[in-house]
Amino acid sequence: PQTTEPITISLQAFYECSALEEIIVRKVCLIEKSAFAECTSLKRIIASDLQETVTVHQNAFYRCRELNEVSINTQKLVVQENAFYSCRALQSLNKEYKYDLEVRTAAFRYCNSLETLGRVTIQASVGDSAFEACTSLTEIDMSKAIYVGNKCLYGCSSIKSVVLSDYMDSISKEMLNGCISLEEVVIGRGISEIPEEMFAGFTNLKRVVLPDLNLKT
Repeated sequence: PQTTEPITISLQAFYECSALEEIIVRKVCLIEKSAFAECTSLKRIIASDLQETVTVHQNAFYRCRELNEVSINTQKLVVQENAFYSCRALQSLNKEYKYDLEVRTAAFRYCNSLETLGRVTIQASVGDSAFEACTSLTEIDMSKAIYVGNKCLYGCSSIKSVVLSDYMDSISKEMLNGCISLEEVVIGRGISEIPEEMFAGFTNLKRVVLPDLNLKT
């Protein structure tokens, strides 16, 4: 009989399955630590008919370097530490879906080909180095994030537009280091200080929107 219960893909369940090319799964709620790590031929993940929240645990797809498409149809996606670390061919995450995203430390670090996160709303936290060196990412809307970590967008050399949340009370000096293509930045109302030299040398920056507050600069 078909199960109606949500599926958990457990610790290292498919670790180093080097010939695995595609994953098609229904009703998954949890992908545990290193479940598909080092699956070096994996190209596509399609997950449908899911729970309201799906959690992708630490290192779940660590160094799946051929992975280029991830489609997880859920209302909220939680991506934990290093979950897609160095998935260098990954181009899109949930391109067709509207969803909420919570992303932890280094979750997409070195995903050099990542271009789009789809119709995403980031309502929780963005961890340190979450998108570090995602050199193909062109825009990100963090207008509802409650926390954005250090080096979150470090080295995102193609990003042109960044929107920061009214819920944030500070931004780190290195958050946007290396974002050499940045043209527009919107600063949230909760931020009271622009760090020293934060935008120094950003020669492509055309538009900055600052909140109507008494900023210290």
